[in-house]
Amino acid sequence: PHPSSWRYKRRFTPVNAYAPTASQSKQDMKPILILVLLGVAAFCAFGFAATFEPVERGQQLTWRTAYGIVGVASITCVAWALFQDKRGGA
Repeated sequence: PHPSSWRYKRRFTPVNAYAPTASQSKQDMKPILILVLLGVAAFCAFGFAATFEPVERGQQLTWRTAYGIVGVASITCVAWALFQDKRGGA
């Protein structure tokens, strides 16, 4: 068969020739990761706001710190995921 015919391509194309590459898989997972991290950030924002209710002072400070750290970390990860391609990252 001639190399440009569909029979030639079908017979001589490796099985995984159309499989996504590792970088394509990363790009497919990025929106899911961003949505999960934004959900975590929203949960932390709600939890941080809830710590302003009357609670024991030590417990209030502990929860406020935990929600703040996790919320800021998730927003930082979202920013990193959004801007890593623009600066030539992995």
